[in-house]
Amino acid sequence: PMAQSQQSVPAGQISGFVTTTDNPPVAVRRAIVSLVDSSQHVEFHTIGDDQGRFTLSQLPKGRYTLQAARPAFVPIAYGASEPGRSGSTIPLEENQVVTDLRVQVARGAAISGAVRDTVGEPLSGLIVRAQWAGGPGLNLEVPPLAVTDDQGEFRVYGLAAGPYVVFVEPHSTTPRSMEVPTDAEVDAAFRELQRQFSGVPTPPVPGNLPPRPPSPLKYEVVSVYFPTALSRADASTVSVEAGQDRRGID
Repeated sequence: PMAQSQQSVPAGQISGFVTTTDNPPVAVRRAIVSLVDSSQHVEFHTIGDDQGRFTLSQLPKGRYTLQAARPAFVPIAYGASEPGRSGSTIPLEENQVVTDLRVQVARGAAISGAVRDTVGEPLSGLIVRAQWAGGPGLNLEVPPLAVTDDQGEFRVYGLAAGPYVVFVEPHSTTPRSMEVPTDAEVDAAFRELQRQFSGVPTPPVPGNLPPRPPSPLKYEVVSVYFPTALSRADASTVSVEAGQDRRGID
């Protein structure tokens, strides 16, 4: 009988711990750990245990990047000094076992406040975003957006330490531009309604036609930056530290 050839299963393995950047570091439970080799277009994922331990097995030979993520924390690439920086690659040979790698995440900051109209009434259902305002060169993940509740309040969390501009976007159902009728147009519309309801035809007298109302006013709907600016250049920056809960950004 002919022997059947069997394809060998990769036996590489990478394991370690997920901790915070605190001094001393604290284990991060149930973090999602991702291992990526972009040159081979392969990814491996696992979830750490309650002590922050993780193990990724059956890995082929390659050069990998490693990162951990958990809600309210900011991921840091393995080998990087802070969020947004490039990390180090992990070379893995065939059947090699790498242990005791330390992957860090930073405690995320939060910015909260309320959105109100010009008379102080809360505005609900509006999208609020925090945009990085620090120097270039950092590849920071986009923080999650927030939506104002019935009291107009919002909270954007999971932010890396540093400066941000905070702004409110127009509602998705609000047109980006709109036309508002002038007082003359409104008066003409009311006169036409009165004529229709009275049932008495009042045709215009030749040679004495009413003047044509001016064109309607056109408005553009734009974002509003904290505290009341209409452009990013005029916005006030809001700085946060790791783990800080910055409140009162109204």
